[in-house]
Amino acid sequence: MIRDPCRTTRHAGDPTLRWVAGLLIPLAYHFLVGAGLPRPASAAPAAHSAAPQVFRYRIVSEHWHDPKAFTQGLEYGRTCSKEGNCTDFFWESTGMYGESEVRQVEFASGRVLRSRALPSQDFAEGITKLGNSLYQLTWRSPRAWVYATEDLGAARLASTPLLDGWGITNDGTRLILGDSSPTLTWVDPGTMARLHQRSVQDAGRAVPFLNELEWVDGAILANIWGRECLVRVNPADGRVLAWVDLRGITAHMAGSLSAEERKGPRLDVLNGVAWDAQGRRLFVTGKRWPRLYRIELVPVPPEHRGSLLADLREACIVVDTSIFGGRR
Repeated sequence: MIRDPCRTTRHAGDPTLRWVAGLLIPLAYHFLVGAGLPRPASAAPAAHSAAPQVFRYRIVSEHWHDPKAFTQGLEYGRTCSKEGNCTDFFWESTGMYGESEVRQVEFASGRVLRSRALPSQDFAEGITKLGNSLYQLTWRSPRAWVYATEDLGAARLASTPLLDGWGITNDGTRLILGDSSPTLTWVDPGTMARLHQRSVQDAGRAVPFLNELEWVDGAILANIWGRECLVRVNPADGRVLAWVDLRGITAHMAGSLSAEERKGPRLDVLNGVAWDAQGRRLFVTGKRWPRLYRIELVPVPPEHRGSLLADLREACIVVDTSIFGGRR
């Protein structure tokens, strides 16, 4: 059964909730909205030796998600009529050759409101909204599609300075692109010219395979492909400010599926991160996932942070970058 979007659900058996005991939920939420997260250097300089913060998660609510969607990018949106009636939705990029689309999906029902297919030679990747345009990358290609947000119309093809498209977000004025390497590239949205780059590092180690990107409160939130981990990255110097441990979320979902749902497409990896800045809500999903989750981040107490940080670095930083030739 899919929970109502307005209801808060708690999973007593979820191991991630053990960290919640004794913590006030408002305090955890306070950390999520920025007070507990390290700020980017442009806002408040921090010592490079400062250890990243560490968070676990709590599932607030779960919602139906198209199990056929090979999710590559997710972006929250909201539209309101003159009468004040508002609809929450997601722009979603779905991949695979011959199946790739850009979609506008109603949040409450998961219903596709409108969609547009990509040419068969394009394997869609990340997506982001900047101004009145949506920008959608393609895998193993510099090709990017640009659409009008109003109706996904006026599609035009652009060329990025990268040979491989993975994740994309923006800082309000510039696009930020990833290509499976530890490097993030800032791009002019009009000309697609490269502006500058940052290498994502944690304690001197490069952090590759950054996939879905999301701009959250002045920093970049990224999932690591093939891992149930998120990193929060300082855009000023590429330093990892925080780790989010999402391990167990795929197993939790698999255990919640009905017998009929288990007959559906094989579950793939976590790969969808969306942020509702006004409502302060964080959403995650994955490729071929029948569920989309709203989650809250729970800060790990200082006395447990060191050991978990070491564990996350070991589990989530990909060492063998020869996978897919260093590309996905």
